[in-house]
Amino acid sequence: MNQIHEKKQYHNDYMPLALTGGYGRMARLSDWKKGFDFKITNGPYCSIKDVPLMKANGVTELVFYGHTRDGFRIVFEISL
Repeated sequence: MNQIHEKKQYHNDYMPLALTGGYGRMARLSDWKKGFDFKITNGPYCSIKDVPLMKANGVTELVFYGHTRDGFRIVFEISL
């Protein structure tokens, strides 16, 4: 029980948001910088234009996932 409580405290200070490339695209940093859409896991689409709103809602990091030859994994991360 104590271990779960400590993990929950950790997540109060660190709130990542998981994203994949939008519309079937591979997640690429260059696409993010160009303002392309990305899909929030179990959520709507977003782009770099939404970063101020994400920060205002406590998001601290964006974690971009994609399919690679090694399977589904983190492609890149951005700290906000």
